[in-house]
Amino acid sequence: MFCANCACELPAIAKFCVRCGSMIGRSTILLLTTAVPPPAGQSGLCLKCGGRNPTDYCFCTTCGAPLSPVGSPVFVPNTVTAFHTVVPAVQNETAAEALPVAQQATPELRGVGGWLLFFCIGLIFVAPLADVADIVKQPSNMFVVVFDLGLAAFAIYTGVAVWQVQGRALRAVKIYFVVVIILAVVTILLSIFVDTKGVGANSPSLSEDIIAAGRSLAYVTIWWSYFRSSERVRATFGSNL
Repeated sequence: MFCANCACELPAIAKFCVRCGSMIGRSTILLLTTAVPPPAGQSGLCLKCGGRNPTDYCFCTTCGAPLSPVGSPVFVPNTVTAFHTVVPAVQNETAAEALPVAQQATPELRGVGGWLLFFCIGLIFVAPLADVADIVKQPSNMFVVVFDLGLAAFAIYTGVAVWQVQGRALRAVKIYFVVVIILAVVTILLSIFVDTKGVGANSPSLSEDIIAAGRSLAYVTIWWSYFRSSERVRATFGSNL
């Protein structure tokens, strides 16, 4: 077996070249290099791993450490600079830059807790109950029944997605907020139209509908602001809404 770097003949068990110290089977790119003769006075005992080597070896066959008493290398580059590819350092730097914001944030803020946990509980339990109550008030209106059931199901889905920190959670939250805003605006417009036309005494009053729509708009405004500025949201999902 021969070293691919300096063509030195090596024993079959060698993991490193005994002359230049190169790892066997791993290419090392050097230009215009000069081999220096082995220094005299080798002890043959590797101070790094304790392995024993013949006294004429310059590097340990087990760990590749220099066997010279002063640790001087025996294979040095000439006037031309050697080419070294520091792949691990580049990869580490790239990996550090590629870390999501969630991994660079304060560790104690990661995860569903605090107000974010309160938001999930509200979507999974409170919002569906409010939709069911609306259905109970108008059971004969099939549009209201179908729409409220769909909104309740989507609220539960959004709350679970946020609770489980799913990748599509923030998108679901935004869609839910937009739907609630549209519903509140439509409710106000319909209430004004119904009140103006004076349709039946059984119709909800204008003030009740406006108050309910106002609560919905206030709900969305508060929580949208939270998702846009919360450090916990940024640490957990990697970005804000």
